[in-house]
Amino acid sequence: MFESSLRYTNFHDKHPILTQTDYYDSLIVRAHLLAYARNAVPDLLYQLADEEAVEYYIDPMVSDFRVGENFTNSDGSLKAWHAKYVSHLGDPLERLLKNDGNVDASEISNRHLRQIAKDVVKFQQNFVEGAVLEGRGKYEEVDVNGLKPKAVIPWHHRMAQSEDISVNREIIDASQEIADIPLKPCLYVTKEFIRDRTRRRLLIELLDDNNIDQTFIWVEDLHKQRTSQRQYERVIDLIAEMREAGVSTHFYYGDYFSNLLAYFGLQGTAHGSNYGEERQEQLENVGGGNLTRYYLNPVKEFLKAEAAADVMQTAQEPMCTCDYCSRHFSSWNDLSYLAATDDDDAESLFPILQKHFIAMKRSHAEKVRNNSLDDCLDDLKDDFSNYSSPFNASDQVSPKKDLDHLMRWKSAIESKKSQAVQQVSKIRL
Repeated sequence: MFESSLRYTNFHDKHPILTQTDYYDSLIVRAHLLAYARNAVPDLLYQLADEEAVEYYIDPMVSDFRVGENFTNSDGSLKAWHAKYVSHLGDPLERLLKNDGNVDASEISNRHLRQIAKDVVKFQQNFVEGAVLEGRGKYEEVDVNGLKPKAVIPWHHRMAQSEDISVNREIIDASQEIADIPLKPCLYVTKEFIRDRTRRRLLIELLDDNNIDQTFIWVEDLHKQRTSQRQYERVIDLIAEMREAGVSTHFYYGDYFSNLLAYFGLQGTAHGSNYGEERQEQLENVGGGNLTRYYLNPVKEFLKAEAAADVMQTAQEPMCTCDYCSRHFSSWNDLSYLAATDDDDAESLFPILQKHFIAMKRSHAEKVRNNSLDDCLDDLKDDFSNYSSPFNASDQVSPKKDLDHLMRWKSAIESKKSQAVQQVSKIRL
């Protein structure tokens, strides 16, 4: 099965998570959200596990503290929900952050590194069960069997050079000492790191030496507008080589291209409820807020709602027929009008856009499950041909965007077809 994982990042995600359980297979919950909403989020996970058999992972997040200040307030103090999580992990992480501002796994002592790695595992294995027993257990008998994460995701250190592998090796070794459920490490790499086979082989050896046969893959900044065909080809090589080594791979952040990697052996991908298809380190403090961007499925791109409507009207295409668009919009004009009105209406539009995006991501997983690789490649070519002209002609679309990513995906995959299968069902690890 190709596993579709939905990220639970903030409180705006709760409604689609509760109402769209048919559209995802598992959750990836940010650790600081669990710590901050100690009762509500663990209780939600208990409800989903009990009623819908939904499984989850916990994003350890410690890598966020490596550089930058995105997790701090203007006075340098930790943001409230980061502070809650760090407090749960305790020292040495809490003390190091207070004294130094950042925690880079390659620059701290081995003793501190191993202790933080173990604290991360303890949190993942025990926090949800403990919170549910503490909350619900006061009033009712609670069975928390099966409520542990599907696997533990150890602290992951960004790999930009070969020396970074030894840091991750130490983290994994410490994590294994205390883990009582399987580890599923995240191999967090730059695009440059995986350019040659030797480094990719080192990643496989890292897993093999620790008897680990499953991993998340996070290729930093695999953004469709900033990634070349050659870089996509190296990603394909990595996934195919992992498959040959018997390793089950799962993208930590993925757009439509990650679904196409299923034909090379990828076993799953993850995304947010709106965006969350790729990520890079945040060096500066960035604000939040909901953006009314519409995921235009034929071009696999987010656009302003007005721009999406303009492109599709120019292309003379009917309104999206997903459950959510068909329920709320009779035409592209309806979408454009609602997005252009006051803030209250725009706020009411956001959950519709969330649910539309999640539905589209599910359709991508189903497409690779049910169609041949050649069919998917033909569709990329057709979509590029059909939508390039209206896309480029629209004055609503940012001039920084184009549809060349569709052909880069197609060309990269065609150059590596000898490593692919035509039907995902034929994949054998």
